[in-house]
Amino acid sequence: MAFNVHRFESGLESISNLTRQQDADIICLQEAHYVDFAQAKEDPVGLLAQRLKGLSQVSRATLGIPEDQACDEAILCRWPILGAKAHTLDKGGWVFAVEAVLDIDGRTVRVFSVHLHATWKIFDPKHVKESSETRRKQVEALLALVRESRDDVIIAGDFNATPDSQDYALLTSVLSDLAIGDHRNAPTIPATLPLLRIDYIMGKGEFVSKSYRVLNCTLSDHRPVFAEVDLHLN
Repeated sequence: MAFNVHRFESGLESISNLTRQQDADIICLQEAHYVDFAQAKEDPVGLLAQRLKGLSQVSRATLGIPEDQACDEAILCRWPILGAKAHTLDKGGWVFAVEAVLDIDGRTVRVFSVHLHATWKIFDPKHVKESSETRRKQVEALLALVRESRDDVIIAGDFNATPDSQDYALLTSVLSDLAIGDHRNAPTIPATLPLLRIDYIMGKGEFVSKSYRVLNCTLSDHRPVFAEVDLHLN
């Protein structure tokens, strides 16, 4: 499951109820912090993990990322975590992905929760150019990690890139978009009346997507994305 939870503005309990209903084995979150997260004393991802019971986490708290360094991604999962890390373009810079290396019944799978750079000032040419360049660098950094990996890889989250973008084309030259059927065209944002598809679950390895859906949910400004994946375990 991939879900940009929009800083838990709908409430931690509402988000935990939704994720509990979906019963996902792996949950990749974005904007997984409170609005005033620099001053918040609680770890919302840790609290969510407690409510869901039995899930391990990779997050700002477990990675020891300083409060003055931006990181809003997290991963919750049912399987043992062999290792974890944050990925930035520059030391001390904005974390665009967190990674968990999982042991799934003896098979190593690398999972990334990503939140790629957004272009929000669409009428500002300088901002459009700079944000596009930053997002492209993040995509290239992700793909470098995928190419060097001998393990299966799942990358899920808020990519801030539509299917007709160059970033999507670059990503899918290496990764498979796990959406199948009509959901390949299902938009994810804004949640109340979705127009654009920018949230994905992608992968590379010995597995296939059995089902894929965008949930009709308005607990955030994004709709959650859910995939059922067969890992072909022996």
